[in-house]
Order: sequence, then structure tokens, then C-alpha cells
Amino acid sequence: MSGGSFDYLYSSLPYDIAQAGGYAAQRMDETLSYWAMHYPEADAAFRDFHDLMMTLEECRERAKKLAPVLRAVEWHDSCDWSQEQMLDACRTYANESRPIAWSVSGYPRGDTPE
Repeated sequence: MSGGSFDYLYSSLPYDIAQAGGYAAQRMDETLSYWAMHYPEADAAFRDFHDLMMTLEECRERAKKLAPVLRAVEWHDSCDWSQEQMLDACRTYANESRPIAWSVSGYPRGDTPE
């Protein structure tokens, strides 16, 4: 069965993240910055929102780097690519990137809750 078994997530994810941090969010960041400069009580909200904007940008960049892997997994899942082609994409990513090593529990490897 050929087709977008994951709705072509590899191409839409970076765009979706960029939309979340788009024009309205950038304007909000600027406006909160203005209020934070003039009113100390707005500072915490500005800092948190600005951090969120930076996190979105980092997520967008990470999604762009992961796109070839997401594409390979999707194409393998829809029987368009072999398992070896999919694993080649994973190997390429592993050799070019230093992803955070997350365990199945959701915590970084070697890091567990107290």
C-alpha cells in the first residue's frame, strides 16, 4: 500500500512548528518585551514566552534535520522503501547528528526520577 501513512509528516512538521512561532507569536514576543521593559510584573511572562519562542525555533531546526528519517520511516511503512533504506536514513542521521539519547521511559538515558 503506497501513500502517506503518516500524512507526510516529514514535510509538514517543520512548517507546522514554524506556524506556531509565526508572525502573531513574534509580535506577541515584541509586545511582551515592551511591557516587561516598563513594568516589572510583566517580566516573568515575557521571559517564559521568549523562551518558548526560542524552543519552537530549536524544534523547527530539529524537525528539519529529522525529516529524512521521518520520510524513510513513512515510506517503509507504506511499502515504498525497504527496511535497509529506512535504516540507512537512520544511520546517516546518527552519524551527522548528536540526538538526545531518550529512553523508552521518557527520561534521558541515565537520568531517572528520584
